[in-house]
Amino acid sequence: MPAELISHAKSLGLGGIGICDRSGVYGLVRAWRASREQGLKLLYGATLAIEGLPDVVLYARDSAGWASLCRLISCAHDGSPKGQAAIKIEQLLNDNRGLLALTTWEWADHRDA
Repeated sequence: MPAELISHAKSLGLGGIGICDRSGVYGLVRAWRASREQGLKLLYGATLAIEGLPDVVLYARDSAGWASLCRLISCAHDGSPKGQAAIKIEQLLNDNRGLLALTTWEWADHRDA
């Protein structure tokens, strides 16, 4: 599916696309390969669950962001049952260098969390 997303973005005339998986970067290699073949810029990331808060989409802006993203994904899976990966908000607040976070309006309800 990542290759199809890249092809569709190219057909729309986009210069780049952001792709993310849930709690991992499973399709990244296929997306990276397709983006190189299509000449499209790729922003890669993951949607992570945060305990007690709405999910957040995290994109790596650079190599520091990639390192932060990989650490957070590892923390989310560490000790979690399969399919229930989540991080604590403190982990995100302490390890966010190079990351771009996208949230929904639901985060406004949790300003004091």
